[in-house]
Amino acid sequence: MQRTFKAKIDLWFRLSVYGLLSLMCYFVWEQVMVPALVLLILNVLIVKILLKTEYVIGQGKLELVCGYFPRKVICISDIVGIRKTCCPALDYAPSFDRLEIRCKHVSRFVSPEDKTGFVKELQKYNPDLGVEFGMEDVC
Repeated sequence: MQRTFKAKIDLWFRLSVYGLLSLMCYFVWEQVMVPALVLLILNVLIVKILLKTEYVIGQGKLELVCGYFPRKVICISDIVGIRKTCCPALDYAPSFDRLEIRCKHVSRFVSPEDKTGFVKELQKYNPDLGVEFGMEDVC
């Protein structure tokens, strides 16, 4: 059975969409259409990221889904540890309140709304998963 976790979205991300939308409306009002069209396309891309960032756990795999980005699939048995972080690296996390998933060869960043439930679900498939989750003031 699969379980899907929605991503947490920071206020700064939402405000940037509203700001770009406002700027686009200004350009339309002033009849400057090329920047308005560019901002419209940018907003469509960002909104898709906001609406479709999720993490699917099932059948021993973690699938990362984020807008137009390619889906990433991680074998849960390859995960060696999880820890809280606020690393600003671009990845599958529209929030700075993130978890770093450390695998044998690579790290990925995710920002599930329900971090505790997310980690517990991963531990069902990998009980030996190292979790550094007690750090409340990482950022």
